[in-house]
Amino acid sequence: MTIADFQCKLRYGWIGLLGLLAWLDSSQAQDPLDRHTAGNRLTYLDEPCDPYYVGQSFPKLITPQWVGEQGVEAVVTLAIDDMRDPAHYEAYLRPILDRLKEIDGRAAVSIMTNQVDPNDEQVSRWIREGVTIDVHTIDHPCPCLQDSNFEQSRKTYNDCVDLMFEIPDNRPTTFRMPCCDSLNTPSPRFWSEIFNRKTANGHFLHGDSSVFQVFTPDDPELPADSLRNEDGRLRFDKYIPFPSFANTIRNYPYPYVIDGVCWEFPCMVPSDWQAQSLHQPNNPLTVEDMKVALDLTVVKKGMMNLVFHPHGWIRNDQMVELIDYAVEKYGKKVKFLTFAEVTERLNQNLLSGTPLRDEQGRENPNRLLDLNEDGYLDVVQAEPPVTRIWNATDQTWMETPTPFQLGRAMLKKTAMNWEYSSSYVNRVDRFGVVGPDHDVVVSSLSRTDPSVGRQLYRFQDSQWQIDATLQSFPLTKSSTKGDEVLPGPIARGIFRDVDGDGQCEWLQQEKQTVVVYGVREHQWKDLGYAIPDAWRLFPSDWRLTDSGLRFIDLNQDGQEDVVASDGSRFGAWLFDSPETGWARLLRKGQRSDEGAIPPVARGGRNNGAWFQKDTLWVQNEDTARLPDLVDRVTFSDLLVSQDTEKKNQGLPLPRDSEAGLKSIRVALGFEVELVAADPLIADPVAFDWGPDGRLWVAEMSDYPLGVDGQGQPGGRVRVLKDTDGDGQYDHSTIFADNLPYPTGVKVWRDRILISTAPDLLVAKDADGDGRADSIEPLFRGFAEGNQQHRVNGLRYGLDHRLYLANGDSGGHVTSTVTGESMGIGGRDLWVHPDTGAMGTTSGQTQFGRNRDDWQHWFGGNNSNPMWHYVIEDHYLARNPHVNYP
Repeated sequence: MTIADFQCKLRYGWIGLLGLLAWLDSSQAQDPLDRHTAGNRLTYLDEPCDPYYVGQSFPKLITPQWVGEQGVEAVVTLAIDDMRDPAHYEAYLRPILDRLKEIDGRAAVSIMTNQVDPNDEQVSRWIREGVTIDVHTIDHPCPCLQDSNFEQSRKTYNDCVDLMFEIPDNRPTTFRMPCCDSLNTPSPRFWSEIFNRKTANGHFLHGDSSVFQVFTPDDPELPADSLRNEDGRLRFDKYIPFPSFANTIRNYPYPYVIDGVCWEFPCMVPSDWQAQSLHQPNNPLTVEDMKVALDLTVVKKGMMNLVFHPHGWIRNDQMVELIDYAVEKYGKKVKFLTFAEVTERLNQNLLSGTPLRDEQGRENPNRLLDLNEDGYLDVVQAEPPVTRIWNATDQTWMETPTPFQLGRAMLKKTAMNWEYSSSYVNRVDRFGVVGPDHDVVVSSLSRTDPSVGRQLYRFQDSQWQIDATLQSFPLTKSSTKGDEVLPGPIARGIFRDVDGDGQCEWLQQEKQTVVVYGVREHQWKDLGYAIPDAWRLFPSDWRLTDSGLRFIDLNQDGQEDVVASDGSRFGAWLFDSPETGWARLLRKGQRSDEGAIPPVARGGRNNGAWFQKDTLWVQNEDTARLPDLVDRVTFSDLLVSQDTEKKNQGLPLPRDSEAGLKSIRVALGFEVELVAADPLIADPVAFDWGPDGRLWVAEMSDYPLGVDGQGQPGGRVRVLKDTDGDGQYDHSTIFADNLPYPTGVKVWRDRILISTAPDLLVAKDADGDGRADSIEPLFRGFAEGNQQHRVNGLRYGLDHRLYLANGDSGGHVTSTVTGESMGIGGRDLWVHPDTGAMGTTSGQTQFGRNRDDWQHWFGGNNSNPMWHYVIEDHYLARNPHVNYP
């Protein structure tokens, strides 16, 4: 173990010991909702529309995988918003366009447009220069979904799409949601119910650029010094416009697919609006941060999609400065493209010429997933029927046949709602992760003979093979008639790891029940539990798209919980165990009941729900008048439903030790290990390790009113031992008890020091039985104030003294060794146990005075989380005539 490892365990081991169930809210902490790992790393393929499923741990789609140009490592798109007046935009854009044309003869800019004359001569000149005119809604509503008028929202999008297609020689491919950089305007409901359809004129788009990408220090591939400003603030998080802004992903600067048919080109933080809102328009710091964002994009071999406007927020010469920087520093490593060019290159070089949407706007089945867990996305295609595996070493694609069907089941065209281009509900293919090696499996129909029924394929040795557990897999037969696969059980199930063991179960819709199957002894077996209250995986009408059911780990115990809500009812259940399933009800009721969960679906359609920041968010046409344009319920609000008393007191719910461990978030490079929990300890408030590895724990079991409610002392000090050397303590002995509200413990030579006002005690185990044989006061006179404001700490200084926090109660302290006395009002103090010496020091800490490796001391109180005590008291005391703060 390195020193850094030891310091890490020392710093966070106490948190594991305490079983602290509150979040460690670090801006660098990885979002626990970056959840597509282990057994659930493929569930995004079979979930309702979620624009925010990617994150740092999601497999990459680096630029060399799709750009099709040797030596290009990163792509930049410049997309300017809000165009209505071509003359104004020409005046602003001309220096930018000319500079881009100097690079390779193209003016690679995408203009996100509201309204324009399709035959405007300036627009025609732009298109000849290489500009594309893309979609930004006709009316620029913020939000687009508003006024409880869904058709109005659909119309402003559709009218703009149709208008852009009227422009001669234009290739509109991409949409940007108005105000997406400043408000919570994007919504899963928009993608599912508007973008995925065609306009009345038969037009549709292929991509979107509305979700904002934020670089953070979580990513070990990024240089840490680039991610903070000189003042210590996070370089890019500072641009987030308000705390409840939920339109973000983190550390994923790559294209990704939303709902099967939409390429998302995530916008890079900052936009020029975000920058001017933070530190005024045209600030040079904006350009410097954009340059850093470009640097980091090149490191990640990603895509930087820049949002800007001609509204006085960033000058055109500043945009040219950014272009110059890219060219001078990276040369041909960075390629400027329009959204249309990006889409074309993705289609040709990644998808073998098969775009996400066919000529009718329907889904062309392309599945992007990491087949071999190398951290890069691979491609499984239906047409051509190939599986493409990325070789990261050689930077090339390898191909193997795809022997199964992909896409929607071949339903009767007369009954099919062909207006929908994509729906996970009726797909014939379901992907999952099964087996100790986390192999990818797919349940589907054979390409050559679908009449044999559903097959189970496993990806092994770089190819697809029939899985050995096929005969026991549910629904090995399908309902077929000629070349039509009829609606029914053919695709009415999904893979999902619900119990957190790293392998998927198979959840199957059977009439009104969702039955759970799992692999036991190499066979698929019914596990004996089901989704509660007859909630369905899919709507009973197969033409609908959303039942309102979602899986999410609410309490961060590694198991999938259930949240379900539609227009008539709602419910939430925690996963209890692999034997009982979702047996722990949080809440349920009818739509009009108090505490109703916002509707996830309405009328069998997506209602705009997603999970982020420990919250269920909903954005749709009915939420525009709510704070931040969204309805929401936090996970903590759902969890307190378990305990009425705690709910009424606004207290968090307890978790068991393992669930508590899984819930803790720490900064990159740190690790939490659980070393002890109840019943070995109870009510711990302080700890210290001895040189023999034993752990000494102070327990304030008498807080706040004494063990009898009348002030009777009942605090303890325990000593814990690891008897079998497995790294977890397994033996506990009460060393001392009946102590009044102990606040600290420290091993000192062969003695134990205990802070328990009014005394600092010294205790000794003379006979080695683990019990204190003598307990004597070493220092006396600490004030017995509020139990949360008593002397505490006992931190070892580099000067070989022990430092204590005042606790805010003060006192007049006497050393029993020297007889010396002193007042400690307004000061922390130090003591030397061997000599009985003592003295005051700078600072007045309520609880937990601590230092760094250079003897810089820090403290705080409830209202002030941290102070730095810059100058020590013995320097200040040289001038008794000055009152220092």
